[in-house]
Amino acid sequence: MANMIELPSNWVCDGKELKPKSGASSSNTWIFDGEEIKPKTSASSSNKWIWN
Repeated sequence: MANMIELPSNWVCDGKELKPKSGASSSNTWIFDGEEIKPKTSASSSNKWIWN
């Protein structure tokens, strides 16, 4: 069974980046590398999420 995340309508994800539809910047954009979801800037072990 595939996992699915539903986003609010004011957010977009292209499979690699998750960001607001308007007003996106590097400080409010998240990166998904297939295993971790982390902020585009200032990522640390305390603000990374592991996807499994």
